[in-house]
Amino acid sequence: MNIDLSTLKLGKLAEEKTFPAEDGVAVIVPYDNAALSTAGEYTLPLKVTAVAKTDSTNIRLYFARGEVILNWECMPSELRIHDILTGEARGFPETGEVPVNEFAEIVWIVGRDKLELYVNGELRHAGSDYAYIRQLAAQPDKIFRAPIQIGSAWGSTVTVKALTVEEI
Repeated sequence: MNIDLSTLKLGKLAEEKTFPAEDGVAVIVPYDNAALSTAGEYTLPLKVTAVAKTDSTNIRLYFARGEVILNWECMPSELRIHDILTGEARGFPETGEVPVNEFAEIVWIVGRDKLELYVNGELRHAGSDYAYIRQLAAQPDKIFRAPIQIGSAWGSTVTVKALTVEEI
C-alpha cells in the first residue's frame, strides 16, 4: 500500500519539524527516537519500502521496538538494527552508509523467519538470529502490530519521497 505522505503524523517530540520539500516531505528531529508515523498499524510479515535522503546522517525506520539506522551519527558506515521484540541493538560494519543528499530506495523486510535490508537493490543484511523470530517460533500465533515510522535524528534532515508498506 502506497502511503500518502500528507497523512504521516508527527511523532513524539514537540521540537520535531516537518515541512513540504520540493521532492517529498522533510523531517528534522533534534534528538533521538522520534519520527513521522503512519496512521495505520501493520502486522508481520511485512515489507517496507522507503525512498528517502539525508543531508548528513540518520535515516531511521521503525516498527514496534525495532529500528534500522543508515548513516548512524556515531559511525555512518555501520548499519544499526534493533530487534522488534526487545529493542536490542546490533551493529553491522561497512553496510550502513548511504550517499548524502541522494535519494536511496530502502527495503526492509521483517519476516517471520528472516529479516532483510536492501539499499538500492543491494542486500545489506539478512539474518534470522533475532529474539522476535525465536518468539514467533515458540508462539506461532504471536502478533506484532505497530505503525511504520521514518525519520531523522540529532538534527539531520531526512526527506521522504515515497513510503510503501505491504503485509506479505
